[in-house]
Amino acid sequence: MFYFATGKTEPHPDGAQTLQRIVDGVNAGNKAVISGYVDSTGSAAANEEIAKQRAFAVRDLLKSLGVAEDRIDLQKPADIQAGAGAQARRVEVALQ
Repeated sequence: MFYFATGKTEPHPDGAQTLQRIVDGVNAGNKAVISGYVDSTGSAAANEEIAKQRAFAVRDLLKSLGVAEDRIDLQKPADIQAGAGAQARRVEVALQ
């Protein structure tokens, strides 16, 4: 998971180890499925856009590390509202 500050689309720097695990997983034949979430502050329209931009930011980081775009799948979760606080402002990446 990658966490974000309120209203920001740059992932917290602690995500470097997570990035490497994802790259390793993709190199082993998996696909990275990326989903963005937001906290409960702000309007629904603004939250949907920031969730999308956060997912794009993680996608771009993976691409910058050599992950081919066809190995990345952006997927909108059924409910982008993940609650309150820093744990809610996240992007999840599943290897499939």
